[in-house]
Amino acid sequence: MALNIVSNAGPLMVFSKLNALHLLKELYGRVEFPFSVYRETVSIGIRCGFADAQILNSFLLKNNWAGLAGRSQLLNL
Repeated sequence: MALNIVSNAGPLMVFSKLNALHLLKELYGRVEFPFSVYRETVSIGIRCGFADAQILNSFLLKNNWAGLAGRSQLLNL
């Protein structure tokens, strides 16, 4: 049975850099995170040109993981 967990920015950034976000989905089903984590990992990351931020954003959109931020906050790039 998959668990829903809450994450800070660190694991999301590491799994994005390793291109292994699918492992989080396989292990936990869904990962929740506050908007501040989304802002740190995706919004600011994309502005700074970090490839892992784009990878994470694409994964979130594809898997409908809006986190605690809400789907309307995700960047549709």
